[in-house]
Amino acid sequence: MKIIKLFLLLALQQFAPSLQSQFLSNLRAVKTDALFTTYAAPPERSHYKTDQGYQFQWTDDEAGVEFVSKEGPNLGIAFQFGKRLVFRLQELYREPVVTASYSDLVKYFYYPQQDLRVEMFVAVYSSETAILQCRLINEGSFPVTVSALPYLYYPSSDSSLKIEHQDYTDGYTFPLWKKRDGWMVEHHIPVVENLTGSFQSTLDFDSVSTFLLQTNKNHPVPKSGTLAGFKQSIASQKRNTPFINGIIGFRTFTLQPGESTKFNITINLCEANIREPETPLSQGRGVGGEALPAGELTSRLPVRGGGGDLLKNLLQSSEQAYAKIPKLNFTDKDKEMLYWSSFSLMRQCMMPPEGECRHNYYVFSREPRWGWGYGGQVFHESLVMMAYAYMDPLGAMNSQQVYMDRQQPDGYINYRTGPYLNETIETNGKPTSS
Repeated sequence: MKIIKLFLLLALQQFAPSLQSQFLSNLRAVKTDALFTTYAAPPERSHYKTDQGYQFQWTDDEAGVEFVSKEGPNLGIAFQFGKRLVFRLQELYREPVVTASYSDLVKYFYYPQQDLRVEMFVAVYSSETAILQCRLINEGSFPVTVSALPYLYYPSSDSSLKIEHQDYTDGYTFPLWKKRDGWMVEHHIPVVENLTGSFQSTLDFDSVSTFLLQTNKNHPVPKSGTLAGFKQSIASQKRNTPFINGIIGFRTFTLQPGESTKFNITINLCEANIREPETPLSQGRGVGGEALPAGELTSRLPVRGGGGDLLKNLLQSSEQAYAKIPKLNFTDKDKEMLYWSSFSLMRQCMMPPEGECRHNYYVFSREPRWGWGYGGQVFHESLVMMAYAYMDPLGAMNSQQVYMDRQQPDGYINYRTGPYLNETIETNGKPTSS
């Protein structure tokens, strides 16, 4: 037994350095670097109909450091020091520096004020659930009193405020309508339009504020440093709906020199009015198939206890997924960043078997999600699989099996092939392929 343990230890020691030396786990990336910063669930926990991804917004001086999506939700954290509220990128003492970034998660730090370090770990755990962990560290020689304001907002088509407090979870639920575009309607793409979301935190908030804003791109430049300016800044951004619903939590901390504290925020989405049987968290696509009602999945994640082990495991899992990628020698930093980012984009576009697809397949974009970009795969884009094979040879090969499974007796292959789509584009009365 001792010999076996020694053998396993030596094997792990040999394998661990290759993961710890991963390029994407040892970044010092800033907003001008060629880093891909859109995030979606890993293939094994992705689900087509309710898939939700996020773009890390960290390059716009006038906007907040947020995770945004085309039709919501959008989320971030503001900080208040006395009467001064720090929200926009240009208001930070030091802008974000990304230290790790994969297709499903990102780690970064920044300083809203001198000596207060904010460390963030954000993971899109599944197509339905995202986790934000925030750690505040007082690196100065004097106590720091700061209020953390986690917030969420989303576009709304009417003027009613619909965010509700849920006593049984001490969380908040909200409706979210994600209208399909014309192409999706025309091709009967069955993505869910009516969703129920939940906003939960490990923080016991001192207070919570919900708000309804009317969008207006002609708003005057918002006054910085105030809560009113924060809301006005959100309202002044271009939106595809006339109103915005939102929620802000408030919690004040006093940190002594060298002291730190951390908290988690969990966002969960599910199809409205759908309730599936209880299933263990480890089964299925993160939720054992269809999304569970708001709060149920969240209650199983180790969020109230901090979620540290879960996030650590997610990072290790991503490192292992990238372990086979050849490490090339680059003399140009941008090209090296672009090289690794391309694998993040490829992995992010891979989806697990679902519907008519008996094997994994790919789409073109998960955030933003639009018509034909989410309909399914097209033959000529499969040239990319020659590169993806370095990362996941079985996944690359299986994506091509999708065509073989659907090939017609006369040899014809659909123009676009997806889990819920077989698209044939006719020209002069004859079907065309790609």
